[in-house]
Amino acid sequence: MLSQITIQNFGLIERLSIDLAEHLNILTGETGAGKSIIIDALRYVLGERFETSLVRDPKVPCLVQAAFEINDKHLRQHPLFADYLTDGESQLIIERSFQPDGKNKVKINGLALTVGQLKEIGNHLIDFHGAHDHQMLLQEEQHILMLDKLISWENLKNDYQETFAIYSGLLKKLHELSNLAQTNKRDIELLKHQISELEQVPLSEEEFQKTEQDQLKINNAQRLSSCVEQILGLFEDEETGIETLLRKSFSPLKTLSQIDPSTSGLSDNLTAAQESTQNFLDNLRGYADTLTFNAQEAE
Repeated sequence: MLSQITIQNFGLIERLSIDLAEHLNILTGETGAGKSIIIDALRYVLGERFETSLVRDPKVPCLVQAAFEINDKHLRQHPLFADYLTDGESQLIIERSFQPDGKNKVKINGLALTVGQLKEIGNHLIDFHGAHDHQMLLQEEQHILMLDKLISWENLKNDYQETFAIYSGLLKKLHELSNLAQTNKRDIELLKHQISELEQVPLSEEEFQKTEQDQLKINNAQRLSSCVEQILGLFEDEETGIETLLRKSFSPLKTLSQIDPSTSGLSDNLTAAQESTQNFLDNLRGYADTLTFNAQEAE
């Protein structure tokens, strides 16, 4: 409750002090008597924006002081008032002044604070009802506080909060268990599918060895192809290849046999070597064809 307001050098007022009763207080007067100035001063001391044009005499400090009796227990327990209502104090004295040097000073029960902090505190002290005011009733964040003030239900509220905390914990645990069950279900389905695939694989020793050998060939396909190409190059080179050398050997061997008939058997040996070489190359080319792998089969 606002119990007293003191105004000095503000608007039309040189100095004014008003003591307010506990119940209904009404200020009446003709237009221009200064009623609005008192409301403006009250807004100023609660953190509203200040216009320097409101200073009556720029050479004298402009000061407004308001005393509040904080009897509401919910308000007394609010964190915003913790630093100012100590040792069972119930009175809150707010003082705001504008000095001739342009400096602002704000104090509550002798402790300095910013205008922003003052405005936040002021929002909990007075609700201005006017044509252009934003009333506390329309502020959604204030609704629960208003409801708490109207009903004495501390024990019920505490019991509810404890029960709700237990419920929230159980609900969270239920969600965790539900997610775990879904994960287990997916894992079981995956394992069933993998077991089914394994059951379709022939697990005989021969098949295993063949598959192991095939995998070894696939993993070394590039090296195998390189070796085959290198061997084929040595045998099939037009100048130094074995096939070329064997073919060129027949002419001098024929001459050798004509001169010395005892060497005629070497011709058969050379022919056998040529056929053996050709057979070797055919087998090597056949092996080279097996090094071409289907990507799906390799996978």
